[in-house]
Amino acid sequence: MQEVPKGADRTPQKCWYFWTCDIHRVVTMLVDQCYQTQANLQVRAMAERAESTVLKKSASLPPPPSTLHCCCIAVGGPLDRDDRW
Repeated sequence: MQEVPKGADRTPQKCWYFWTCDIHRVVTMLVDQCYQTQANLQVRAMAERAESTVLKKSASLPPPPSTLHCCCIAVGGPLDRDDRW
């Protein structure tokens, strides 16, 4: 930023303020941020797809045997053949 006074006293009300902006640098930074955002979104989408696939597979599987064993005991059903918890 450059301060150009209108008079000799340099009071802020009586000065012009000039600044420059490197447009090429700004555009480069914005493009870099857009590419980084796109890469982050792709990684997130792949992770969510993998998690969704795992959840779908686990939802289609029957419950583990220990869960079945506990449910049978809770409703008064028979125990496993070796009577383990």
